Amino acid sequence: IGCRTVEWQGQRLALLCFMAEGQVVHVFVMPRTAFPDALLSSAPTFAKVGPQTTASWASDDNLYLVVTQADESM
Repeated sequence: IGCRTVEWQGQRLALLCFMAEGQVVHVFVMPRTAFPDALLSSAPTFAKVGPQTTASWASDDNLYLVVTQADESM
């Protein structure tokens, strides 16, 4: 669908949006320095926040957050 950079709390984040199996998926990519206290593993952690499903993980110098209304099996 698109991509852009956004600023959040003084940090520049990448936002990628696309369709997967008929669902909109938002992926945020941010530097670890944006959340120095975040304890994320390299394996995704899933959570349900209202109607949204989230997945978050870390890899090298980046943190990743996926937000979608699809369930985690997608």
